[in-house]
Amino acid sequence: MSVAMSANVLEHPAVKAWCELQPSRVEPTHIETLKWRKNRSWVYRLSAVGPGGSAVIAKRRWRSSLMIERVVYQEVLSQLNIPSPRYFGFVDEHGTEFGWMFVEDAGGTAYSPLIEEHRVAAGRWLGAVHVAVAKIDRAFNLPPRTSDYYLDFLRTDRDAILQNRHNPALSSSDLACLDALLSQFDLLESNWSWMEELCHRWPNVLVHGDFGQVNVHLRHGPQGLALVVFDWEDAGWGVPAVDLAQFLGIPGAVSVSPDIMTYWSAARESWPDLGLEDMLQLAHIGAIFQSLVGLCWKSWSLSPQYSEWLPSFMEFAGALHGQTAEAIRASRWNQ
Repeated sequence: MSVAMSANVLEHPAVKAWCELQPSRVEPTHIETLKWRKNRSWVYRLSAVGPGGSAVIAKRRWRSSLMIERVVYQEVLSQLNIPSPRYFGFVDEHGTEFGWMFVEDAGGTAYSPLIEEHRVAAGRWLGAVHVAVAKIDRAFNLPPRTSDYYLDFLRTDRDAILQNRHNPALSSSDLACLDALLSQFDLLESNWSWMEELCHRWPNVLVHGDFGQVNVHLRHGPQGLALVVFDWEDAGWGVPAVDLAQFLGIPGAVSVSPDIMTYWSAARESWPDLGLEDMLQLAHIGAIFQSLVGLCWKSWSLSPQYSEWLPSFMEFAGALHGQTAEAIRASRWNQ
């Protein structure tokens, strides 16, 4: 959705916040609304206000959620020799709990996990990030992303199903799927210590947390395709499993699904004692973690007031149940 340019364009809230950073270019030639969630978040593209007439992304969100992205851009990515959007600054919205963040428009082309060349580029980028972070050898002020973090998602998912299981819009097949998920949750929780032990074998690194194709673009560089990754609001510091998760052919799943062989080739410099099988096993655990997170993000669809969204949620949930069952089998935790 675009905003028509007029004489009062400088009164647009995104432009007013941008002006507080005292940029050389203030008035955009075009304002495009990229995301809008009532009372939660707004994301705009301001054309021609960045260096050289480039576009700038303006994001308004709860101040607390933007703080994570500030740390990633200011303290972490600024120290890594990898392509990343330029960070322009943060503006506190006085009198509210919101703030504004401004970063370079990533540009480039869209990412698709169905294209092998894209997945190879993702594996190479992720491995390079983890190697670079390991060389810095210090923790950052980011929230923990340990196995306990994902265990909380499991329990939240379970509560959402139990609280909405009596939704009259649920068919008998829907109920059977939800019961299968509940049984799967019980199985996972009873074996959680095994996954926790595996995660403890890995050094803590920067975790994106929402490493999906909508948060990744591709640019052509000297070494071929290079990833540009943005939207770090779910980032943390912990085990990299969730960013390695493989989700191909799951309706509604948008994970990057980086090529594990490429990732291992890049990351083993920092972790020489961990082999390819270890990497694959961690990716399987990551698929389990991502399933739990994905269900939580969409669990609002189970509420009776959102019954029109129920069919798509049930299709998504059924596919994730199968994906998780395959990840459990492939991770070989019973061995």
